[in-house]
Amino acid sequence: MAADIATKVATDSTLIGFLTDKEFSIPLAQMLLFVVANSICLLMGRFRIGLVVTYIFVFFWGYIYKREFLIATFEKTEWGMPLYAFFGTFILIMGIIGLLKKDY
Repeated sequence: MAADIATKVATDSTLIGFLTDKEFSIPLAQMLLFVVANSICLLMGRFRIGLVVTYIFVFFWGYIYKREFLIATFEKTEWGMPLYAFFGTFILIMGIIGLLKKDY
């Protein structure tokens, strides 16, 4: 029992502890829309569009739907939220550029 408590205390202060202690719920209608949209993309062979759809849903769920959680998490840091938004936008732009490239 003492080892379990020591392990819990050790992991609570690390990144793994931060990530494993969180709960994240997604509305069923949004999850169904996500699965249907990605299934259509896969069945049509549009893998790149499927990746963009996945990114859009993940960005929406993480940044817009759970905005209060992000604000509470990053309120102690000065650069947390702007960096999250910058890198999210950067990845989206890179994804769009990747979509516009021709396959060789």
